Amino acid sequence: MRDFHITRQIGAPIEKTWAVLADIDHWPEWTRSVSRVEALSDAPMGVGSRVRVHQPRLRPVVWEVRDWQPARRFVWQSGIPGLHIVADHLLEPSEHGCMAALHLRYDGPLGAVVGILGKRITTRYLAFEADGLKARSEGAI
Repeated sequence: MRDFHITRQIGAPIEKTWAVLADIDHWPEWTRSVSRVEALSDAPMGVGSRVRVHQPRLRPVVWEVRDWQPARRFVWQSGIPGLHIVADHLLEPSEHGCMAALHLRYDGPLGAVVGILGKRITTRYLAFEADGLKARSEGAI
């Protein structure tokens, strides 16, 4: 398994949810999957921005933004030799706020192995992120 996906209906306007999602420096406040974030770029978040993300039980990873569409989506990538990781964060308007879809894919020669060995923590951390985004956007935290 190389692909992981989760969605959440969020009872908040897409603009408010985007403001939470795009403010990566504050992720440790609302998701248990991130303990610390370090911006490695001085410019505002956008294509080319680099961020070091610290997660419990994992080594810090540097992510680089490759697609940035305000109030809609951002995609960032990371990797090491033999492993390429892509994470997509998509927001779509819905009748009662917006729908958040989070997708993570492991590619490269090590992708299948990392996907199998990391299935449990990857699934758990995606749920932490989706649930935290929902709670923060709806004002619960």
